[in-house]
Formats: sequence, structure tokens, C-alpha cells
Amino acid sequence: MKFNKTMLLGATALVGMFSTTDVAASVNNYIESDAQTYNNDVAKNLDILAVDATRTDNKSFGGYAFVNRGASLTVTGSTYENITFDGYGAVFATRTPKSGMLATLNVDGTTFKNNHAKLDGGAIANYNALTITGSVFEGNTANLDLENGAYSKVVDMSTSIGGGAIALGAVSDAKIASITDTKFINNISGRSGGAIGTRLGNVADNSGAKLKVSAYFKGNHAFQDGGALYNTFYAGEKGVEVTGEFDGNTAGVSGGAIYNDGAKDKSGNVGGKMTITDSTFTANESGVDGGAIFNTGDLKISSSVFDKNVASIEGEGYGGAIFSNARGLNIDGTDFTNNTAYSGGAIYESRYSAYSSDNAKGMVISDATFTSNHAAADGGAIGLSKKATITDAVFTSNTAGLSEGGISAASDANGGGAVYVAQYGQATLSNVKFYDNKSGAHGGAIGARHNVADGGFLSLTNAIFEGNSATKEGGAIASIYNGSVNIEDATFTNNTAGTNGGAIYIGVADNFGGSDGKSTPSTGGGTINFSGLNTFSGNSDAKGLNDIYNDGSINVLSGAELQLDGGISGTGSIVFESGSKLQVNANETFISNDVTNNGVELSMVFKNAYTGPYEMVTGTVTGAFGDVENSLYDIIETDVLGTFEISKKSSEEIAENTGASGSQAEALDAVLSGTSESNENFNTAADNIVGMLQNEETKSEGLKALDAMSAEAAPIVKASQTNLVSQIHGVVSTRMTGGNINAGKGKSSGDLFENAATWVQGMINHTKLDGQFDTDTNGLAFGFERHVNDEIKVGVAYALAKTVIESYSRDTQVKTHSAIAYAEYKPSNWFVNGILSYSVSDYEEDKVVAGVNGEADYKATNISIQAVTGYEYLTKHALVTPTFGLRYMNIDRDGYTDALGTNVDSNNMDTLTAVLGVKFSANYVVREKTYTPELRMAVTYDLIRDDDNALVTLANGAAYSVNNSGLKRFAYEFGAGITTAINDEWELNVAYEGKFRKDYQDHTGLINAKFHF
Repeated sequence: MKFNKTMLLGATALVGMFSTTDVAASVNNYIESDAQTYNNDVAKNLDILAVDATRTDNKSFGGYAFVNRGASLTVTGSTYENITFDGYGAVFATRTPKSGMLATLNVDGTTFKNNHAKLDGGAIANYNALTITGSVFEGNTANLDLENGAYSKVVDMSTSIGGGAIALGAVSDAKIASITDTKFINNISGRSGGAIGTRLGNVADNSGAKLKVSAYFKGNHAFQDGGALYNTFYAGEKGVEVTGEFDGNTAGVSGGAIYNDGAKDKSGNVGGKMTITDSTFTANESGVDGGAIFNTGDLKISSSVFDKNVASIEGEGYGGAIFSNARGLNIDGTDFTNNTAYSGGAIYESRYSAYSSDNAKGMVISDATFTSNHAAADGGAIGLSKKATITDAVFTSNTAGLSEGGISAASDANGGGAVYVAQYGQATLSNVKFYDNKSGAHGGAIGARHNVADGGFLSLTNAIFEGNSATKEGGAIASIYNGSVNIEDATFTNNTAGTNGGAIYIGVADNFGGSDGKSTPSTGGGTINFSGLNTFSGNSDAKGLNDIYNDGSINVLSGAELQLDGGISGTGSIVFESGSKLQVNANETFISNDVTNNGVELSMVFKNAYTGPYEMVTGTVTGAFGDVENSLYDIIETDVLGTFEISKKSSEEIAENTGASGSQAEALDAVLSGTSESNENFNTAADNIVGMLQNEETKSEGLKALDAMSAEAAPIVKASQTNLVSQIHGVVSTRMTGGNINAGKGKSSGDLFENAATWVQGMINHTKLDGQFDTDTNGLAFGFERHVNDEIKVGVAYALAKTVIESYSRDTQVKTHSAIAYAEYKPSNWFVNGILSYSVSDYEEDKVVAGVNGEADYKATNISIQAVTGYEYLTKHALVTPTFGLRYMNIDRDGYTDALGTNVDSNNMDTLTAVLGVKFSANYVVREKTYTPELRMAVTYDLIRDDDNALVTLANGAAYSVNNSGLKRFAYEFGAGITTAINDEWELNVAYEGKFRKDYQDHTGLINAKFHF
């Protein structure tokens, strides 16, 4: 069905002929000067030809509406679907301004779906001011010919922009082209810019072109570059500003999501300036380089995430997330995870700049994380062959040169599980961490084949390498060319190499292919310069413990310290400058290099019970090391330089050198007497303790570890048992005359029977021995009592208590069950009472000795008796009750053996204490309520006291005694409380009890309620 339609828009009336199924003869709407609005407009299924017999200036622009110079169009809430146009912008187009007149297009809340332009801009071709908000562009196409019902042939136009949804050629500097809160889904460009394309630089001057994009891009595709966005614009301080989500976009060549083109425009201005913030790039893919972004311009990225992006493995694509051969790449606060490429799993920076005059500029990365990225060849996270500065970055579980996830390793892989530095690479890394990265070739963390002659270098400052591995050389770092590596303040821990160089390899590797040429190195390896403190521990290669394999040269600079573990192998040379330091582990650290000693300060660390000589250097030595100072051993260099005679110092010298005193000195002497044949836990702990005591900075920790290895020097068992018995006596004493503050009476059934009662009492306590331990106890006691007659009362009780003891050497959990019997005889104001208790305590010690588990379980039993007598005096103002008593306690601690094989002998301790005290109480009535405050004071003295000593036998068979001074004999006690009747049934009581000795304090707080039945 065909029909004619006439519309008057602005100053011009056009007659257009439409077809809902076929072809209209002309452009539909022409807006030349006035401002127009399309509100809730709907246009579908239009096939428009760029033919107009009456006009010549717009015949190729705007299939549905063309906005010329000086005019504006606002579109809101509309839908444009299935419009086909054989020119630019199937739905809308704006024209280049002339004489300052703008053509403006404003789009809000509008949907563009399945529209097609044979040239640029599948939906919109904009060459002036543009604002788009809250709209959707889906399934639009541009730069494609229709053949056999499908768009497949790329239009061959050297000036084509592309832009499957939007083509931008804006040159107005009066307004930013802005696209916000908009979705671009499944748009396709036969050229570049699957969703959005900008005008090529060689076409015009782009100095006025400004663009700001905040949008969602999903499933867009460009036959060439920039699956979602192709950019040449550069105007403004930040250039093109981009914020958004890029999900599953693809490019036939480069830049799966974005291609940032730094080509100069027609006026010679540098293009491609872009700032990306708060964006996510997920599962984008390129046919060649730059799975998410291909950059030849000036690009800044911050606070963004790149995940699962891919640069073609089959096409040997570089940069799974980003490829840059640019004027500048700056990345800050960004995370890279699970990205994949042939080289540079996350990022590849190439020296082959698209614009050769800018080769000197490089890449800057800060505050970034790289996790689980993969390269088939080199650089699991980053590959670089130009200048790069990386700070505050963490590299974890990246891989290179390994076959995994259906991707085969490249046959000529150079490696670099995390970072690969190519021949011309200039890499400066500081405050970086490398964990668990892997290489199927060289360099588990960093693979370097940079060449000094070509200006290449690698510099590392404040770096951590832990758990990295390489199938071939260099568990952490492999320098496989004539490169220079500067390392300052680095730690290398538990890195492994399949052949040589557990942590570092310096030499010529067995192949030199990879991503940046196949130059053949000259014979010999490169150079490493160490400065600052560099430590090696637990690194290994095929032959065992090994820190460095060196076929080149190593320089330990003045002021630098090298702490070795496995040592240095290879046939290279090492020079220690005057003022440098070297620490080795005796009989474990070996150096096969030729050594030049210009004044190094040598220190040695010995494992426990070391005996025999030590040949440290097997290569040639120039310059004697001299005798070496050590707190435990005498070390004398022999006539063969680099070889030493070792003998243990006397016990007195060792105690003086280490600061060990008393039981510590005895324990250390026992530890040093030998190793255990059956308990490796003991041997490991002993080695660690001995190692700490040989280092001035860790000496105090070594002494603490000695305390932890043996029985607790503080009287923990005796103090905890004494405290527990004191609490039990305190609770039960409140059931009798002259006892503790009445707050202890707890909740009672009252006179359930005339002469009997039951009671229940909570126990909460905190105890502290200054500088030794703290305890916290929570418990519950309940009992039954009966008056035999008016003068005699008897009772029984049970108590359960749980105690946590915290000390600097261990934490102990104690669970105690107690059975109690008590009685009182009171014929008058005079009284006498007694308490008998029996307790069983289970102790569970949780301790770590120099990093080794040393837990232990044991029991202690306690029998206690208390007898108290006193007299009640009723004065004018208060009831005064002086008391005197004796407390006897027997503690029997079982012997036990802990996880280190340390046996602590049993111990039996008796204590007899005299107690002299007085209690004051009175009743006061306030507003018809009775308040009874109470005050108790007492002094105690231990008449008989056995200390909590122990005989300790170590797993190596050596024995010694641990003697503690115990608690002070004299103590004083203080208690205060108040009781009031809330009503006829409820009685509330609040109280405090404190017990004090020198350096020891015991606090109990109570709040209880009593209910009268």
C-alpha cells in the first residue's frame, strides 16, 4: 500500500511519498531553522532512498529527518524501527554549522531498533550539537551492503566513520556531544565503532569535537576496530569522557570494546584523547589486539574493572584487556581478572607506536590488581617493550606459556607469569607484590629479555615475590638476555624453578622467541645490582634449596644487605662492595660464583646443635671475610678463604649474649644440647628459636619462645586454682554467718520448707598478675541446705566454672567441676563454720612456639578446707562481726607431654593461709524501703606455701627445672554491697569483692535477685 503525506516543519514544507513495505521517493522531514519536537512519535518499516529532485544539499543525510544549520530537533518518548536509508543516519542527521549557526539534536527516552544506513550512523549521523539521554539503540547497522537478505559486505570508503548506531562528526566547541543513561545493544558497523564511531582525523579539523558518554554497551560488533566505540576526538582537558559497562562487544580486528585512535587530524592536531572512569569491561573480544581496548592515543583509566576479555590467540593477539602503542597510557585504581591473550594477558604495551615520534612515552600504572590473567606466550598479566612505571600493584595467580583452559602454550614462549619485559622494555616497579604466578617457560613472576645495548632495563623497589614458579629458569625472575636488573628492598619466599634459579635466574636461556623479535643474545648473562635489604627464604630449583642462579654478574652495593638461604649457583661473579652486608645459613647457603670481597660484613645463622666446618664459597675468593661474630658460636675463617671452623660458645657466654636468665638460660642450654630423633616439631621450633637468638632484632622474641616451649614460668595453675577455690568459698560463705558480702546469696527458693532451702549463684571474675597473665571466669553454683536444729546448719553444693587464661606465651582453657560440703554451729552470737571442697580441672593449652604448634592437655585436682570463727556485736549504728579463720588447699597437677615432645613432670602443692577480717552491716529505711549496706575487710597471710615449679624434659632428652616465685604471701581483701527489698517477694543485691597481693589483683562483681516463695 502506497500513499502521499504532506508535513510542514519549520519554514519548509516537503512532500514525501512513503511506503510501509517498499520505498519512499524522498527524505521524509527537513528541518532548516525552527525548533521542532517529536513527542511519542512512531516510525516503522520505512525504506527510504536518498533522492530528492528539489534539493541537493541534504540528499544523503537523515532518512527520516534532517536537521540543517540553525535548526534544532527535540525527540522524546519515541520509537524508530526498521528504517533503511542508503545515506548517512537512517533516522536522524544534523549538518555541519556554518557562520556560527548550530544544528542541534536532543533525544530523550527514545528507542532506535533495527535501523540501517548504507553509509555512516545506522540510526543517527551527527555533525553538530547532540544530547542523548535515557534511550535505547538496538540492532542498528551501518556501512554494510545488503546481499542475499544479510548485511555482510563492508562498504569500501576510505573516509567512512562507521558507527553502527551513531556516527559523530561534531565540530562545535560550544557544546559537548553528550550521551548518558543510554543502552547500545547488538549494533553492527561494517567499518569501525560497532555502536559509536567518530570522524576520521584525515577528513577534517576535530579541534571543536567534544564527547561525553555514560552508557551500557552489550554485544556490539565492528567488522574492523572498536566493537562498541571508535574514537578520534581529543578536545577538552580530559578529552572524550567515558563511563559505562562494556559487555560482550567484539571487533574483527582490534579493540573489542574501544579503539582510541591517536592519529593527527587534518590540521595536524593530535587525536585520541580519552578518560575512562568507573567502568567495567567484561567478555569483550578482538580478532587481533586489544580484547577490550586498543589505544594509539592518550588514554587515562581509573576505578574500573576488566574481566574475561580476550585478544585472539589464533591471531596471536596482544593485550587481552588493553593493547597500547600510544602517546600515553595511565591506569589507576583498576582491577584486571581472567583476561587472555597470546601475549600480555591483561595489557600489552608495544614499542612500535603508530606514531613513531612518540615512542619515548610509555605506560603508568598505580594501585592496580592483576589476578588470574593468562597469556599463551609471554606476560600473563603485562607484556611491555617500551617504558612502563608500575606502583602499588598486586599480581596474583597469573600464568604465561602454559596450556590451560583449552588454550595451548606458544612454542616460542619466553614466559613471565605476571610480567614480561621485552628487548627494548624499560620497566620501573615499586611497592609491588607477586603471589603464586606461574610460567611454562622462564620467570614465574617476571620474565625479562631486555638488552642494555637497546636501552632496556628492569628496576624493582619494595617488592614481594612469594610462591611463584617457572617450568624452566627463574622461579620469580628470569633475566635471559644481556639485561640490567636493579633490585632494592625485595623479599623472595618459596619460589620454585624447574631447572635453575629458585628465585632469580641470570643467564642465557634455551630459546629467545616470543613477542618482540628473535634476537640472539651475546654469550654471558646480564647484571643484577642489589641495594637495600633483600631476603631469600625457602626458594628451590631442581637441585634443592637455591636462591639465585648467576651466569652473569651480581653487584651488592654499599649499604645493601643480602640475606641468603639456599645460596647462589652458576659460573658468574659476585662483588660485595665496602659497607655491604651478607647473611647466610651455615651449611645450607653455598656460593659457587667467583667472589670479590671489598669489605662485606658477614653474618651467619646456625640451626640448632650445629657442628663441623662450613665451606661457604666454592668458587674463587678475592679478599678475606675474617672471623664472624655470633651470639652462640665462635666462627673462625681458615686459610682457605670462604671456609670457616665453627664451635659453640660456653653456656655463660651464651646467656650473656642473648640476655637469657634463670629458667630461660637453663632452657636454652637444654635446647642447644642436641636434636630430637623422633619429633620434627621440636627440631623446627628449636631451629627457629636459635635463629631468632642470633639476630639482635628478634632476640626478645626468641626468649619468649623459650618460655613458651617449657612449662609456664608464671604460677598459672596455682593462681587459677587458688582463685577458683576463693570463689567457691566466697559463694558458700554467704550461706553462713560472717562470710562474704550478702550479695553472694544469689537467687533462693526461700523457706520452701521450714528448715531447708535451695539456692543458685552466678560467678563472674577477672584476675590479673601484672606482666604474666589475665584470667576470666564464668560459672554457676547451686546447693541444698538444712537446719538440723536451731544451732546447726549443714549443706552440700556443686559448682561448674569455665576459665580463660591469657598469657604472652600461651592461652589456656580450663573447665572445673567442684563438689562442696559445708556446716555451721551457732549457739549464740559466737559461731564457727567450715567448708570442704573437691575440684577436678581440665586444662587445654593452646600455644605456638616459634611458629610451631605446641598444644597440651592435662588435669589438676584440688582439695580445700576452710574453718572460720567469729562473734557478732550489735552496736548503736551497725552490726560488727570480727572473724578469724584458716584455709588449707592441696593442688595436684598431672604430668603431661605437649605436641613438641616436651614432658612436664607432675607437681603437688600445699598452701595454708590465715585470715583475719571484720564485716559491718546496717539497715536504713528510705521512703518505706529498707536498704542494707555491708562492708567487709580482711588480711591474709600464707603460713605454708609450695611454689608451682616443674621439671621439664625436652624431646632431645635434656632436662631442666622451671622455678617461679609464686604469689606474694601477704594479701588483703575488700568487699562492699547493698541489699534492698523491691517488694514483698523480690530482693535485689549488688556487690563487689576484691582480693589483692603485690602485682596481683582479683575482682568479682555480682548482681543477684532473691525470690521469697
